[in-house]
Amino acid sequence: MKKLNYKRFLLHAGFWLSLVLLFLVIYGPVFNNFPWLFLSSMVMLPFTMVVVYTINYLLLPKFLKQKRYISLGIIILLILILEPPLPRILVMILKEEAFNFKNFMDYNMLPFYFETGLIIFIALSIKLFKERNREQEEKNQLEKQKLQAELTALKSQLNAHFLFNTLNNLYGLAKQKSDRAPTGILMLSEMLHFVLYECSPESYSLEKELDFINNYIELEKLRYGKRLRIEIEKELNHTDAQIAPLLLFPFVENSFKHGASKKANKVWIKIRIVSNRDQLLFEVENNRYVDDSPNPENNGGGVGLENVQKRLDILYPGQHKLSIKSDDSSFSIFLTINLESEL
Repeated sequence: MKKLNYKRFLLHAGFWLSLVLLFLVIYGPVFNNFPWLFLSSMVMLPFTMVVVYTINYLLLPKFLKQKRYISLGIIILLILILEPPLPRILVMILKEEAFNFKNFMDYNMLPFYFETGLIIFIALSIKLFKERNREQEEKNQLEKQKLQAELTALKSQLNAHFLFNTLNNLYGLAKQKSDRAPTGILMLSEMLHFVLYECSPESYSLEKELDFINNYIELEKLRYGKRLRIEIEKELNHTDAQIAPLLLFPFVENSFKHGASKKANKVWIKIRIVSNRDQLLFEVENNRYVDDSPNPENNGGGVGLENVQKRLDILYPGQHKLSIKSDDSSFSIFLTINLESEL
């Protein structure tokens, strides 16, 4: 804290010293009397400092907070009118000039008004600029905290959604008294470990996401057997690509929801992923079995897609494009993400 105050003191001292030198340079050639100019500037300096710090640290915070902009402007104008004569009177006293109304009025007060007005304008501009930056920084920090809270809530919702659907799949295996049920439970255990302990950072490698998707597909194969045909095409040209955890997985999960129905004889899902240095392309297409029963899972994206759309809007604002197409026979998504975006 002491180091910070010392640095701030030096900045303020440098500001005032620079102004004194500036006015010496401006008025020196005009009046050709540097000792008198220096005396005038040094006499005026304390008055101007009091005015500037009163405006910046007392009046400005109070009136801006109350949004009394007109009142603040009037007060500053009055200060500009009343303050400059004070250092002029003091200079007359120090120079032992006859102090009377005639001498005072005959003196050119323009330099005093100009210096005072310019200094207040510069100091006020700096203060307003700093206040604006501070408010913007606070606003950005609050927005970041809000987005982080939303992401945490969405991620928790996604984890619960995944667990619910996977347990339904295992229930189907158990109901069939399938010998594959123990294997499925073991795979689920590994996937839950991944969700709970590997998805905590803001981002991880694309390879981790793809490994998780592959494990999920293997788990689904236990349930659907030969009825399920999966085609996966990968073009990983940028192996260091980083994405938000479980960002692509909901699209794959959704493809099973739309296509892998118990009543469908054949189920096919096509997945294509391409990663370049500056862009990620992800496509999922599947056949769709339309059931006449009023099951909400047969119509629309549900929690998974709504969740991932919100996360994309938060994590990649203006840096992604998501296209979803659906008809009676197929369902497909096409996603592009700018990998240069910071999470």
